[in-house]
Amino acid sequence: MRWNNASSGFVLRRMAQLVSDSSRPDKVFKDKGCQPSGQIVEGVHWKWRQKWAKVSKFKDLSGALWDNDLNAIMLNTDHYSNHIKDHPKYVEFLNCPIRFYTNMEAIFGHAMATRKYAVGSVGGKRKRGAFTEDEKLMLTKMSDAVNNVANALRETGPAHVDANLYLAVMETTRFNEEALIVAYTYLLDNKAQRRGFVGMSDSHRSLWLRTFLAKNYYMYNWSIARVHGP
Repeated sequence: MRWNNASSGFVLRRMAQLVSDSSRPDKVFKDKGCQPSGQIVEGVHWKWRQKWAKVSKFKDLSGALWDNDLNAIMLNTDHYSNHIKDHPKYVEFLNCPIRFYTNMEAIFGHAMATRKYAVGSVGGKRKRGAFTEDEKLMLTKMSDAVNNVANALRETGPAHVDANLYLAVMETTRFNEEALIVAYTYLLDNKAQRRGFVGMSDSHRSLWLRTFLAKNYYMYNWSIARVHGP
């Protein structure tokens, strides 16, 4: 399985689950056919730790306000425009909800409160900082567990499930779970549509789902939406 952004988000949520409720790693990774190797787990952990470091730095920007409801760092229009003009790749961190913020906070928040990661200037190249003892323990447990789960799955020979499709559908925001399951079931039976959906951007997936559900007269619930737009 190719470990794209959706897949790494899945691993991040499982890490947060381990931290928040002391779940057993073998149970945490047993669902949805997820079989990350120890190296992948460490790489995903590093990726999200660096994202958290950037979020923490941006929260300290002069004039930045934190929106607790949206989990978003808000700048006024001029400040935002100037900053994005100089640093376009940081658009995902400013004036919009930060994906997986609560999961990153659960894993890295305490460490960031007690020490600073060696990130230098935001966006600069850097070597990986040393993991904390708690992080090392978590990575060790997860690496052992996912290898055991992968072996068990191979032995039982489960039916093939496209994990990338499941994640692509179920991580689309602003749709309730029942609506997403309706779309997921349809895509499982339509190979061409399935491939196209997995390859779409997040905004195009939202547009596809809105169109599909409307055409099929499915009454999905938009009342849970906190942010308007495609």
